[in-house]
Amino acid sequence: NNEEGLSNWTFGTPKAKIEKETDSKGSGLQTEIVLNAVLLENCRLSYKEYEKKAVHLTLDKLAVKHINNSLQQWILAAKYNEILINIDGTTSYIHDLLGGRPFQSDLKGKLGNLDFDLKGSLTLGKTPKTIGLNLDFSMQAPDLTDISKIATTKLPEIGPIKLSGKVSDSDGFYLVKLDSEVDKIKLSSDDRNAQALDG
Repeated sequence: NNEEGLSNWTFGTPKAKIEKETDSKGSGLQTEIVLNAVLLENCRLSYKEYEKKAVHLTLDKLAVKHINNSLQQWILAAKYNEILINIDGTTSYIHDLLGGRPFQSDLKGKLGNLDFDLKGSLTLGKTPKTIGLNLDFSMQAPDLTDISKIATTKLPEIGPIKLSGKVSDSDGFYLVKLDSEVDKIKLSSDDRNAQALDG
């Protein structure tokens, strides 16, 4: 982006909106596109905003493969400003999440020096009270240096860090169990909280 906030792919001045030539009912052919496999290798994307540091993303490999009607497999090997990112596992399809059905996740990976594991399901209903959670997670890192770089914000210089837990919902409450260790301090909790999203 330049100092006016325009991207280098913006050409000229936008023209006035053109009225649709087809009726609002839509008479065109409608079809659903299904991709059984996607493979991207050796790709590079650089992005720079005005007076900010450039962001470089190198995609060594992104493979997404259809397993069945409810699962797809992911393999990602990339670099974000020279920080290695590796993720593999399975998830449901995004239309499950948007359609109010459980979105399943079973992912493991590395974000720089952070190892993580995320397994469980998330369901988005029409109201906050119908949001369903059942997630097991864990992460560990010697420090927060690489996460600070990815988040582009300064995080505390602490470590090593270990965090694991489970979040689930039951009868209008979130059940949260956490076990953590920061430096040599151990913290644990096992709580039952009202769903904070109701407000």
